[in-house]
Amino acid sequence: MPPLFSAILNILNSPSGSLTYHLILVFSIAWALQAGLTYWRTSPTPALKRLALGLGLLLAGRVVLFAVGVLISTGLLQQALMLPVLDRAVSAFGLVIVIWLWAFPFPRRLPDVATVLLSMLVITILALSINLESAQFSAETLNATLLNLLWEGFSLVLAISGMLIILIQRPPAWENGLGMLLILFLGHVAQFSWPVTEHEFPGWVRLAQLAAYPFLLSLPQRYAQGASPEPYTAPAVPHQG
Repeated sequence: MPPLFSAILNILNSPSGSLTYHLILVFSIAWALQAGLTYWRTSPTPALKRLALGLGLLLAGRVVLFAVGVLISTGLLQQALMLPVLDRAVSAFGLVIVIWLWAFPFPRRLPDVATVLLSMLVITILALSINLESAQFSAETLNATLLNLLWEGFSLVLAISGMLIILIQRPPAWENGLGMLLILFLGHVAQFSWPVTEHEFPGWVRLAQLAAYPFLLSLPQRYAQGASPEPYTAPAVPHQG
C-alpha cells in the first residue's frame, strides 16, 4: 500500500481522526438537512418532508454511533467490541437511506416498504454480528475477520443495486446521486479487497464517505430548481376499427 494511503488510514482509525471523521459527516448531513427544512418552510410538500425524514435518519444514525463511542471511551459502556460492528451497520444503513433519497425523491409505496425492510435487515445483521464477534472474534481486530468481508459484501450489493436503480430511474440530479454511490462503492471495494488488519474500523470506507457525503448538499437543490414528479401516462392503445 502506498505510504500516503497507509498514513491516511492510520489517522482515520486514531481517536482524533475518528472525531474529525464523525464531525465532517455530521456537518455535511446537518447542512443539507437545514437547507431542506428551509425549502420545506416556504413550500411544505410531501417530497421535501421525505427529504427531511431521510436526512434526519442519516443524522440520527451518526449521532448514535458517536454517542456510543463516547460512552465506551469514558468507560460508561463496557461493550467495546460493539463499536466496530455498529460502525459498519450505520454505514450500511446510510447506504440504504442514500439510495432511497437519491433514487426515489417522491413518495412511492414499493420503494418505501423495501427501504423499511432493508433497514430492519441491517438491524438484524447488527444483532447477529455483535453476538458472533463476542463469541468467536474477540481476540482479533474486526478487519481481520470474516465479519468484515460479510459486511463489506452486503454493502457492495447495496451500492451496486443503488447505482443500477438510479441509472434506470434517472431522477432529478441523478448524476450527483450516481457519483456519490460510485465513490462509496469504491470505498467498500477497497475495504473488501485490502483491509488493514491492524485496525478495527473500515478506513477505506471512512475515506470514501468523507469524499461522498458532501454530495448530500446538492439534494435540496433538486427542489429549489422546481423538480416535480412526472405524472404517469398510460400508453395509447391504437384504435381498432
